[in-house]
Amino acid sequence: MRVIVAGAVIMTGATTVMGLATARLLAAEGADALPAAAWSRLSRLGLPPARAARAKEQPGRRCLGSQPLLLTTEVLFKLLKEGESTMSRLDGKVAVITGATSGMALATAALFAAEGAHVFITGRRKEKLDEAVAAIGHNVTGVQADSGDLDDLARLAETVREEQGRVDVLFASAGIGSVSEPLGSITPESFDTVVGVNFRGTLFTVQHLLPLMRDGASIILNGTTSATKGIPGAGVYSASKAALRSLARTWAAELKDRGIRVNVISPGSIETALFATVPPEFREQIISAIPLGRLGTSQEIAAAALFFASSDASFVTGANLVVDGGFAHV
Repeated sequence: MRVIVAGAVIMTGATTVMGLATARLLAAEGADALPAAAWSRLSRLGLPPARAARAKEQPGRRCLGSQPLLLTTEVLFKLLKEGESTMSRLDGKVAVITGATSGMALATAALFAAEGAHVFITGRRKEKLDEAVAAIGHNVTGVQADSGDLDDLARLAETVREEQGRVDVLFASAGIGSVSEPLGSITPESFDTVVGVNFRGTLFTVQHLLPLMRDGASIILNGTTSATKGIPGAGVYSASKAALRSLARTWAAELKDRGIRVNVISPGSIETALFATVPPEFREQIISAIPLGRLGTSQEIAAAALFFASSDASFVTGANLVVDGGFAHV
């Protein structure tokens, strides 16, 4: 199911190769009007007839300069209820998402399932896992597993192999950490716990599932903006996530011959259950440091993951997509 949420798009340079390709995609997603210069070339590329007729019926929309393209779209959810939808972006794909019983990973699992994928999700607590499976509702299999436990990871891989036989998308999302553990308070136990899940667990999650991954598959690692910012009290957590950025670069090079893409999503401050426990004054302090003036949502992280998972990112590997409202760069 693909939904474009937009009012109007003005696109310049729509008669170039890339511009025409983009225009054609947008038109297929619901364009109501096309400028005549772009229309004559788009029609030769196979613009859907219904869209073509609609475009020709609206000659009043004019363009200046380099022939900008004016497109309008609507979100018509009632059409989806009536069963009318376009090709989903992950139709027939098999995805694995670790640590997906809440927050960003759960939102991603729900979106992947809605986009046509069969999704395997993991969680340590069976009751939370069952709740997540019920919330997603379809195209989902829950596997109780701790990403820091190699036996659990082996069992996860075996379950996926037996039930689906392959993996097209892996989102290694499971992670833990603290932002209130300054240098003098770090213990060997707390260090091993965080690194064991975030770094070691991610590495061996990918290793166990790699034999099942198809050529051209997508691996997505869950990072954080604190990996590049000095956040007091978050030293071990930030370092464990910074390690994933390094792994993504290395694995992108190692797996390039198979066409497997490896990328990182680095969320900033996201509105999750964790932030519900943050004192109001600290919450306001965090928000004031974000240029966009708000916390992000789990759905915004899910949308970023969908981009990496789909063919939309077919020419993207080794990248780090920062989703933080400008916190790390502005």
